[in-house]
Amino acid sequence: VLTDMLNVQGCNFLNSCAVGRCPASGQKNRKKLPNRSLMMWRLLSSPDNSSDGEARRAAHFAATACEGCGVTQAAIAGMVGALFFGVAALVCVVLLPILPADESQGTHVATDPAMDVLLDRGGGRRHPPAPDQLVSAKLAGELCRQLSLERQQQLPRFCKHVSLQVNMRKERQKAADYFNTTSTTITTTIITQSRANAQRRNSNKPSTSTTTTPFVPSADFTCSGAAGCGQPFIGVNLGGWLVLEDWMWFAEMRGPGIHDEWTLMQTLGGPRSMSAIAVLERHWDTFVTEEDLDRLLAWGVTHVRIPIGWWLVIYTRQTSFLHGGFRYLKRLLRWLKPRGMRALLDLHALPGAQAANQGYTGHKHSKAWFFLSKKLYRRGEHAMIGLARMIQKFERDPTTYGVVFGMELMNEPEWTYWGTHPGIRQTYETMIPVLRRLLPANRYALFVYFNSVADGPPWLQRMRTTNPAVYEGVIYDVHIYHCFSDDNYPGREYTNGTDACKTCCRDRVLLDHIAAAGVPLAVGEFSLATGFWNDEEFHVDFMKNQLTMFGQTKGLIGSFFWNHRILTGPGGSYSEWSLLDLIRPNGPLPSGKDMVKNSTCSGWDLTKCPKYDPFTVTWDTHCIWNP
Repeated sequence: VLTDMLNVQGCNFLNSCAVGRCPASGQKNRKKLPNRSLMMWRLLSSPDNSSDGEARRAAHFAATACEGCGVTQAAIAGMVGALFFGVAALVCVVLLPILPADESQGTHVATDPAMDVLLDRGGGRRHPPAPDQLVSAKLAGELCRQLSLERQQQLPRFCKHVSLQVNMRKERQKAADYFNTTSTTITTTIITQSRANAQRRNSNKPSTSTTTTPFVPSADFTCSGAAGCGQPFIGVNLGGWLVLEDWMWFAEMRGPGIHDEWTLMQTLGGPRSMSAIAVLERHWDTFVTEEDLDRLLAWGVTHVRIPIGWWLVIYTRQTSFLHGGFRYLKRLLRWLKPRGMRALLDLHALPGAQAANQGYTGHKHSKAWFFLSKKLYRRGEHAMIGLARMIQKFERDPTTYGVVFGMELMNEPEWTYWGTHPGIRQTYETMIPVLRRLLPANRYALFVYFNSVADGPPWLQRMRTTNPAVYEGVIYDVHIYHCFSDDNYPGREYTNGTDACKTCCRDRVLLDHIAAAGVPLAVGEFSLATGFWNDEEFHVDFMKNQLTMFGQTKGLIGSFFWNHRILTGPGGSYSEWSLLDLIRPNGPLPSGKDMVKNSTCSGWDLTKCPKYDPFTVTWDTHCIWNP
């Protein structure tokens, strides 16, 4: 593979594209190159502008070439010419062992035995190379000059940064971190090692970098550097970003046959096609910006919930999703830190889909195969552990330390699988103790979603009573929507007072019932959508009623509006879901702090609320004010 990739044709193409100049001839030759070459080109053109980002990209350019290829001395020796031999030696023997393979994509699970041997996995070396094994800057520079010879002008980034930064101390430290956290198998060895790592981390936390709003993490998950502690936070989801949903991106995902991220990738030619790479990279780069965060923070948002797919955590060559979202996630966390904002990482999509016929799973299936396939279920367990380990890495990085306050195990699983084996309850009972050894309760929340107030509160109350050390900081996640066959259920009458009735009467009973079980809770998703057209005055009142109710619910730590942005279709459809379009100056909503009132549903006579039995009422029970 390396021989093919380093031939004259491949080098000409990659050398040109490395600096963003893809000649027409390169485009013509693209199909003749192996898919690895395309992946390398994309890694080299990453938008990360950190001081050493380009050096890492160059190294990962090299590391990706060797990944899983079974490179041996015999194969290297067979390359044409001593020039390519020298380059391959630098790439495969020196750079690969000293740089973490997951820098560009989170925790990586190798699928090729040759990769395990190359990284000394499975009982091999678990320590970084000694200093004398590191390539010197002088040698790196010399090899780079030999490589470029006639093309020095086209390889400035590779030559300059590899020669200057290849043996920096922090790269050696990242290598140490990587070799200490490569495995993601659920075994006793992992649990023991995770406990030791957690204890070591708690006894020697890294110092935080200077920020405009210094923040010390604690078990109070309402806290943020931007707003302090003690009051339920106002948050927002960053959905439709790292997990695409067709209704949220009208321009690209309303074509025939496009139902989810997977079908979009197939329509664009697959995850390694230049079209798919260009479309997704542009979306990742522009859908969430620093300007967006500044506007949200000024309005009152202090926390964000970030939906991610399993493929971001345990990407393999066989995955039919695009590789590369991790670096945008890390960039976002670096943006959040100086603003004093905090993040919840939500495992929004699981292998095989945790719910049938839902685009938010990444790939719609007619059945929830995550619960029906043992192989897919195990892969999902590995993704949960991989996400926890990713959070650990963010904790060790001074630029992201203290930003992530927790993770969510799965988003909106199909509730018919609550009591099956495997099922939702089994997943929670199996994975929460494992994750707690990686993410201790004094620092991290674990969000668990429930769709039924009959199942969720008693179960979580019992688990907190029988195993308080493990279930401390486990948060009951509820999603409240008045659309989706609630307001707009066939045959129901809808009036201006319908949503006020549901918020002030029905939803309040349901939240109070959960709180009465003594469990902490959060509203992971809510919106202003009703299924009908509503005016701006309605949107203001609806938001005030919901935020006020959340603020007055005992044990509720905060809420996340869905969503920060919707790329709306013609006529502004779905704008009632897009917070950036709803807040001033674009929309009618005043400051979030002004939306929270001392009394719920001012202007409505709450004595006219219908009576609900907390044990039988559901999130789609109708509500009509009594006369």
